[in-house]
Amino acid sequence: MGEFFKGWRRKTGIVTLVMALLSGSLWMRSYRWGEYIACPVARIDSEEGSISFSRSNGELVWGTFAVSPGRGLSKHFDIESPYSCITTPLIFLSAYLLLVKPRPKKPTEST
Repeated sequence: MGEFFKGWRRKTGIVTLVMALLSGSLWMRSYRWGEYIACPVARIDSEEGSISFSRSNGELVWGTFAVSPGRGLSKHFDIESPYSCITTPLIFLSAYLLLVKPRPKKPTEST
């Protein structure tokens, strides 16, 4: 089993798989619970299957609220993206990194 994790591809594949699982769990959670995190630089909102980034007013806050079906995001956001745009590429990248066999090393010529 230790042989499977040799090389940077497999280790990176595990890290991207963990990131995909985390993103997928946040995606499913966002349909029931909305969350926001604000720091001095940016504000991140998660609600109804999408994640949004906007400028912050300098506060440092974290909060959770219940999502009302069909309410939608009512604020203006600089960037808004569905979680599927984050989760799906991470799943494919981790599958590629974990399942594709590494190329054999070429023997070096000694002269």
